[in-house]
Amino acid sequence: MKQTSIEIKTEKQTALAGLVLTNETTIGNQPVVLVIHGWTSAMNRYPKRVASLVELGYTCLLFDMRGHGETGGELSLLSAKDH
Repeated sequence: MKQTSIEIKTEKQTALAGLVLTNETTIGNQPVVLVIHGWTSAMNRYPKRVASLVELGYTCLLFDMRGHGETGGELSLLSAKDH
């Protein structure tokens, strides 16, 4: 499984840290699954969970919400609505 780190620019000042997971043998267009972690979780907990989807040929896009994982921000100052 190939993992590529990305940065997702947003309207807010803080860019979101992201990760694209692809199957090394998949070529061309394939479906994409957007993986959104739970509150107080982070994207780094999900690559193993979606590995079977990647093996089937899906591309998975993971990201950390503001104040989570590798994305900046103070979680205690953010609400679910901020996301």
